[in-house]
Amino acid sequence: MPDGTYFAMGDNRDNSNDSRFWGPVPAENLKGRALCVYWSSTEEIRKAGRWRRLAALFTATRWSRMMRLVR
Repeated sequence: MPDGTYFAMGDNRDNSNDSRFWGPVPAENLKGRALCVYWSSTEEIRKAGRWRRLAALFTATRWSRMMRLVR
């Protein structure tokens, strides 16, 4: 990665256009920094059928990662 650039990760790691798609982001394009992880889930939520997603919110949520501050 070139100096003065950052790797930008999308908020939907399995289905995002981010630096894997469009390359590194120049530092002057950044406006702030991440504060916390507000919700994290396993792939179970994505694979669940339409009506099972509500139940999967509880079983697929990674509770230990909720509201963790980003360093």
